[in-house]
Amino acid sequence: MKKLFLLLFMCCVVFSANAESTKVINYDGQNADSFELDLETEIIRYREEQYPSTCTRQIPYTEQVCGYETRYRQQCRTEPGHNVCRTVNDQVCRNETRTRRQCTTGPDRRVCRTVPNHVCTTVNGQRQCRQQGTRQQCSNETGPQTCRDVPYTERVCRNNPRRVCDYEPPRQVCSSVPYQEYLCRDVTRYRSEDYACTRTRQVPYSVTRKNVADIQINYADQNPNTSSAELSFLLDKAGNVSLNVKEDSQTPSLVFVNKKQSIDNNDDNLNTDTRFNISFIAKDDYLAPLTSAIDVSSADQNHLVLKIAKLLKKDDLSIKIKIKKKGFIGIGSYKFEKVLTPGQYTTAKTQGNTFLDIDFKNIGAELKDGKKYDFEVTLMLKPSAELVTPVRAELNKTINFDRKL
Repeated sequence: MKKLFLLLFMCCVVFSANAESTKVINYDGQNADSFELDLETEIIRYREEQYPSTCTRQIPYTEQVCGYETRYRQQCRTEPGHNVCRTVNDQVCRNETRTRRQCTTGPDRRVCRTVPNHVCTTVNGQRQCRQQGTRQQCSNETGPQTCRDVPYTERVCRNNPRRVCDYEPPRQVCSSVPYQEYLCRDVTRYRSEDYACTRTRQVPYSVTRKNVADIQINYADQNPNTSSAELSFLLDKAGNVSLNVKEDSQTPSLVFVNKKQSIDNNDDNLNTDTRFNISFIAKDDYLAPLTSAIDVSSADQNHLVLKIAKLLKKDDLSIKIKIKKKGFIGIGSYKFEKVLTPGQYTTAKTQGNTFLDIDFKNIGAELKDGKKYDFEVTLMLKPSAELVTPVRAELNKTINFDRKL
């Protein structure tokens, strides 16, 4: 008996040891990993159970009810004829003579007078003046103003009120007059009655649900020195597999994780299929397009080509371009500004560089041959949601230059 108990205990220990809801993997250059995670959880479900009970139903019966009720009868009277009067305004117009003031100014005249004539000189820095004869000083003066009253005729209209009356003949006026009447009628009422019945209730019970997750991992390492990381996987009650990454490479890496997952719930079990694609990119190589020099390879009225360090993730790069041209006193000035996303520019890679080709016509910029333009180009890296490790670096770089196209 003791041996049987010990055997059952060992089986339980082995089962518990194999059932893992977490797993830690150390990445040190392998191409792939695969494993399973198991998790058993207790869930509450409900089943229907019938039990005897007492129910209540409504039984109708008839009862006579009497009382006064308000009724209405039609009552009419004759209203005698009478005059209905109102005031009407008649417009009466006539000509009236009025006057207005009219003034005229006589011709200007020349008026002259004799004034002393002073002659001034500067002697030893001092100004000295003396009178030398006389001279005529003339000015124009306005002629005298003459005013008179001039008659004119104006049409003036006024309202002349008068009383107008219309006769309305006799008419009959009717209205509803309320009165009380004692009436009896049959009314349906209800009384409650208990009876034996069967009810249904929800009874909770516990079920052990097993969650099994099949996990496949593929690695891609673009770090010149092999990357190193601690990967922690966790299976939760809903069947979701989460990943926590702790990167500890000798040459710091950025870790990008692409996850595809499907969960099959067949009531008593959860089956999860999860695929991870994990990429390691050397941080310095990822940031190289911003930390290295940006060269203008060529520029004309149709294209601008920039030479940058090798771009590892094209979809993470956007370009902000500003183009200006100053005109003479504002005439002929030009200004263009736009943020270009992947697809609005083309890339070409060489051994260690990437060329960015911006087609001005495709982005809506209209540049003219033989004109000088000022350019401001900003490269911006925006990592996708797949990045799970922090960058902690400036993610944009701006260059300014001018070119005669």
